[in-house]
Amino acid sequence: MKHVCEDCGAEFVASPKARYCPACRLKRRQANVKAVRRCVVCGKEFVGAPRSLYCPECRVLKHRENYRRHMERKREGTATELGKTVMHCVICGKPFIVMGGGQRYCPDCAKEAYLESDRQKSRAWAEQAKEKGNKV
Repeated sequence: MKHVCEDCGAEFVASPKARYCPACRLKRRQANVKAVRRCVVCGKEFVGAPRSLYCPECRVLKHRENYRRHMERKREGTATELGKTVMHCVICGKPFIVMGGGQRYCPDCAKEAYLESDRQKSRAWAEQAKEKGNKV
């Protein structure tokens, strides 16, 4: 079905409910996600996603620093070897083999622990939204 884009006026073929041409739709989608952010290290402004903390230059430096610390831990023998290291579950105390860097729970307790963490974050977000006057 032929349409006329509400932004640029160009004709395009799309589904019956379409209002914007593909190019304008992409611009609108990016405008909703990407925004001007401030780097937490240098304070420089940059265009980034909602959770971006570092400008491109500081992000490279941060990755290098993380890699350097990882290699130091590996040389010292304090790095966790995935699939080999045995840890104890924070909730039940049962031993389990570590399969990920942030793993703290055995497979039996993990699902409920992560769901509870998600619930707490959702509550905090809702409270913050109420304080700002947004509808939840």
